[in-house]
Parts: sequence; structure tokens; C-alpha cells
Amino acid sequence: MTAKLVSLWKRCQSAAANPKAVCNRFSALLLWGIVLSILNATATQAEAGCAASPFWDPEVVVARVIEVPSGEWTFGNPPKVVVEVEEVLQGTCHKGRMTVLWGPAPHDIDTTDRIKELEAWKSRKMEILKIGTKWIIWGKTYDGVLWTRADGRLVWSTEKQAQIREAIVRDEEAKARKRLDKKESLSQTNAPSSSSAPDTNR
Repeated sequence: MTAKLVSLWKRCQSAAANPKAVCNRFSALLLWGIVLSILNATATQAEAGCAASPFWDPEVVVARVIEVPSGEWTFGNPPKVVVEVEEVLQGTCHKGRMTVLWGPAPHDIDTTDRIKELEAWKSRKMEILKIGTKWIIWGKTYDGVLWTRADGRLVWSTEKQAQIREAIVRDEEAKARKRLDKKESLSQTNAPSSSSAPDTNR
């Protein structure tokens, strides 16, 4: 995470220092927005005590690995493993067997001019995944397969599960307060003002 922020910060400086085009200054502002978003997300993650914020993704499950395909898997070709979902903390998944695309952590390589670095990243070997290990996994489902990244899973423990559950509850409460505030704001906006009331003294 720190390396990504440093990379983005340097790109911000480079874009802002070039006075030749307005688009460069716009790019700098856009990149600063990304940096601030990452910092805000990092603060949320630290508070929740987890690798990444689980409620950003719709599916959060507790599952045990029961099948791992043979072969050497790489970042560019991650394995599809079979898990037994034991508990659904959030989302529409069900208990039972489920296929999970066990993806790597995302890269921050500029794909336009760093092709060799990207290929080197793709060739890196994936972690050795042991059958029987239990995880907290979050991500999105596509065609019945749950896609997760390295920052979207944690080795299970009762403490981590409690922290994840608390983070989800806090997020739902925050969303509910936001909806209520918006509803009250709309009600006040649409309420007739006293100046528009009819004059009954005439």
C-alpha cells in the first residue's frame, strides 16, 4: 500500500509540474483524489482490523478449502479452488460447495510502457494453498464463481470473524443514517414555507 501511494504521489508531482497542458493539471487533481480515497480506505481497514474493507464487496463468507487443482499457478493464471461455505456474513451466497477464483494482489504497473514488468508480475508463482484451511473471503460473484484477491481474504480466526462482522454492522448503520438524513433533508426541502401560507386576516 505504501509503495502504491508513493508511486501515485510522484505521478501527481510530475503532472502538476508540467505547465504545457491543462489536462496535466486535471490529471494531477484526479490522482490526488485517488490518493485521498486510498488513505481513507486504509483508515477504515485499520479500524476494522482486516486487510481490506469487506463491505465494499457484496459477498463475505467463511469457507474451508476442500479442492485445489494440481499444477503451478501464477499471478496471471490463478487457480479456481473449491471451498465449503460454512457461514455467510454478507451477500447472497449459500452454505455448501462453491468455486472461488483465488486471485493475487492487484498490481500498480502502468501497462502502456512497462510491459516487461507486467509480464514478470504475471509469471510470479501463487501461494501454496493447503486443503482444509479455513478462510474469511470477500469479493464478487461472476457466473457463480466468487472472485477474490489477496487483499480480499484472511486466514480464519474467531477474533477476525468478530471484527469483520462488527465492520459490516457499522457500515450498515452508517448507510441507514445516511438514508434517514437524506429523507429528512428532502422532507424539509419539500415542506411549504410560512411565507407561502394564505393570509387569513384579509
